Amino acid sequence: MQPAKLKLIYVVTQGEWGGAQAYVFDLATALKDEFDITVASGAEGSQELIQKCKEADINTHTFKNLVREINPLKDIAAIFELAQFFKKEQPSIVHLNSSKASLISTVAKKFLQPTTYNLKPKLIYTAHGWVFNEPLPWWRKKLYVFMERVAGKIHDRIITLSQYDYAAALKNKICDQEKLAIIPHGINPISFLSRDEARAKLNSKFSILNSPLWIITIANLYKTKGIEYLIDAAAVLKKEGVEPSFIIIGSGPERENLELRIKNYGLQNFYLIGSLPDAARYLKAFDLFVLPSVKEGLPYALLEAIQAGVPIIATNVGAIPEMLENETSGLLVPPADSRAIVNALKKFIDNQELRNNLSHATARQFQEKFNFDKMLIKTVKLYKY
Repeated sequence: MQPAKLKLIYVVTQGEWGGAQAYVFDLATALKDEFDITVASGAEGSQELIQKCKEADINTHTFKNLVREINPLKDIAAIFELAQFFKKEQPSIVHLNSSKASLISTVAKKFLQPTTYNLKPKLIYTAHGWVFNEPLPWWRKKLYVFMERVAGKIHDRIITLSQYDYAAALKNKICDQEKLAIIPHGINPISFLSRDEARAKLNSKFSILNSPLWIITIANLYKTKGIEYLIDAAAVLKKEGVEPSFIIIGSGPERENLELRIKNYGLQNFYLIGSLPDAARYLKAFDLFVLPSVKEGLPYALLEAIQAGVPIIATNVGAIPEMLENETSGLLVPPADSRAIVNALKKFIDNQELRNNLSHATARQFQEKFNFDKMLIKTVKLYKY
């Protein structure tokens, strides 16, 4: 008789597709034959992660009280909701994938165990970019540092995706050094559509016909993604008679504000096309990938662009300087600086040789740095030892 599989639960605050959700899905699908896996998320927003897991025959669960923003009533309810779920499932390992899910689960384990719910799982936490590195008021930064420290005392191991976040954890005394492990993202090969097929499909849906030069950003519409600075840059280029098509794939709470900004500038070639299933498959349709974030961990969408071999302009925040070398495998610019984005875009548009060199360099870099099997082996080792 084969030994029973270890029960592993992945918890993420939102089911809306993004880097953390892609990370969870990739791990869950790769390990579903080795572990008894459930993927659980809050009910807020779209549930693309949950739907994809169901299609891949992976068990799922939705927490009705687990929400992204701080909400005392819901947060207290979520603590008990998660504790009851863990009691029912009795997992060996809980792998947490957002600050909110981390804190809620940690409180559920620490303060409702052992007498109430007998919760004894190993807690693994992947920090997909520390919240306290976001542009926030000082008191909120200190609050988030405090909460991460509280959780860090109870986590068994913490995974950072980059040296940058590893150093930030040590600097802010999130946990003891021996709890930390750096395991960079790795992603599986993507089945990209050809350039012509991808452009034809996008044009049939969205009528993106106004410019032969297409620039893409894949990002959910949050303030941290810095889309407003890209809009400002597009407005400057328009004044100078340069109007490439900007296509933003993703949804989120900033959409209305961004649409108003686009309208006020009179931009005809700036498209917010919303979420698009398997958006990465369309990357070869584009001449350039731009990521204008003001805060990042190790962005999954950037890994997809690197694999596609699309030239990249990105801000030098988070782990991005570890992923790209300026003027060798991408162009790096300061965050929150639309003028710097304009200069990088003009440099790219005016220099065909640079475009070709960046494209070849990003494709080579994917093979060298971002190996999914290496990530998987290191992650499983944390689960089992």
